[in-house]
Amino acid sequence: MSSAADRIARDIPRKAPGIAMKTVACQLAAALLFLQLPATVAAQQTDTMRCQYGIVSLDNTMPEVIKKCGPPAFQDRREQTRSFGQRHNRSYDTVTVDAWTYNFGPQEFMYEITFHNGRVARIDSLEHGY
Repeated sequence: MSSAADRIARDIPRKAPGIAMKTVACQLAAALLFLQLPATVAAQQTDTMRCQYGIVSLDNTMPEVIKKCGPPAFQDRREQTRSFGQRHNRSYDTVTVDAWTYNFGPQEFMYEITFHNGRVARIDSLEHGY
């Protein structure tokens, strides 16, 4: 008389050897994609940024940021028109938007500072630098 384990093993259909390898390969690919998700996550907004000579915070001016952090690695400037008010009573103004990117090396996060008319309006923490 055979044991219960032998009967169960006999009743399980045998899989083709290639199917097990395909399953492992799919699981490995899914794990690799999951591990790369943090690299594709959007920027994280913050209120401050630490630099060598001080802390940058919202409403600081461009000269203050340069004094605390030095020159940025990248700069971008554009003009943006904003509208205010209701549909029939709108007013418009133009704001100068500067985006400065600071790269503090591979052990630190990069930061992007957005200025509106020369004052810090937003600070974003990006991925690790290089």
